[in-house]
Amino acid sequence: MATETKSKVPNQEQIINGFNQLRNQQRQIVMKISEITDERKEHQMVYETLKDTEKDRACFRMVGGVLVKLTVGEVVPSLQNTIEQMGKLLDIFIDG
Repeated sequence: MATETKSKVPNQEQIINGFNQLRNQQRQIVMKISEITDERKEHQMVYETLKDTEKDRACFRMVGGVLVKLTVGEVVPSLQNTIEQMGKLLDIFIDG
């Protein structure tokens, strides 16, 4: 019975490996939060620039690696939505 209990208890190497995995996951999460925060700030800056611009004025947006010509009126609502979605995603990452 003592061997059964002993086999269930992780050894020092397993504990260290588990800790290192958790630390790596934490670093990846922090990096992703930083990346999303930076992207959100960039989107916010573009939104602030375009929100008072004429709605029928042409502008360009990168969509899936392709530069697309749209109007400000088409881009601004999409920017607002993207900013909101990024905020919700950050809330999930931060608040859990």
